[in-house]
Amino acid sequence: MPASPPSPDSPVISVSAASIVVADWGTSSFRLWALGADSAIVAHTQKDCGMGQLQPADFENTLEAALQEMGAGPQLPVVICGMAGSAQGWVEAPYVDLPASTAALAAHHSLFTSS
Repeated sequence: MPASPPSPDSPVISVSAASIVVADWGTSSFRLWALGADSAIVAHTQKDCGMGQLQPADFENTLEAALQEMGAGPQLPVVICGMAGSAQGWVEAPYVDLPASTAALAAHHSLFTSS
């Protein structure tokens, strides 16, 4: 039986084995998962700092602080979904008609680098 992922209240696990960080950044909450090369969760954190509680100028610093607190280094790519890609979010991502292929999703992503 596979191990269950860490709960949001569990202590942060070392992310040295992480190969990517994924985020679900909604209106009211912000969740990060560090994933290993095998897609196993190696760390998880959750905060009550959704897009609705922040000013746009705070988005980058909020993400950077959470990554640092989690122990995730700057070399790790971060994939963000949720309200962060809305018109009121950080970077507006285009809509994709459904059903959508993997190629269609990849063609419509928004890529940017933080400062």
